Amino acid sequence: MIDLEIMRLGYMASQKKRIEIGNYIIKFHRRKVKDTDYMYSIEVYFRGELKHRGFFTEYQNAVMYAGKIMYALL
Repeated sequence: MIDLEIMRLGYMASQKKRIEIGNYIIKFHRRKVKDTDYMYSIEVYFRGELKHRGFFTEYQNAVMYAGKIMYALL
């Protein structure tokens, strides 16, 4: 049940692109690498300073990563 909540939070982050939770900012980026491939990056800022960054080639992994961070902050 927790995985669904984490995925829901991560999906919300991927749709909004930038989410603020207190002093934290989570940014979700998608870049096209080739014709059909994408690279996803998630950046976590605390008071304007970059604290964590993750790069993924699969959307599901990027969503789970962003969701876990959001779940921990809420």
